[in-house]
Amino acid sequence: MSLSIDHRNRWARLRFSVVGPLLASPPPKGELQQTFHALAVKVWRHPITGADVQFGASTIERWYYRTRHVQETYTATQSRRARR
Repeated sequence: MSLSIDHRNRWARLRFSVVGPLLASPPPKGELQQTFHALAVKVWRHPITGADVQFGASTIERWYYRTRHVQETYTATQSRRARR
């Protein structure tokens, strides 16, 4: 089943609401895994159904690294464009 654009956008916003604060204010060195586990305990609102959900620390970690990779790729692209 393919998700509609609206559903994909809702999921993207949820993922960013979970990992965005980590990107804006990274935890001190050595505390990232602990932060993933702390976020895994929190209850979030499912972006489609509105039900309460929790995500595993490994899921949050995957979202974090994917988002960070995209952010780094975007920053590198912008840096190359600025040098032209």
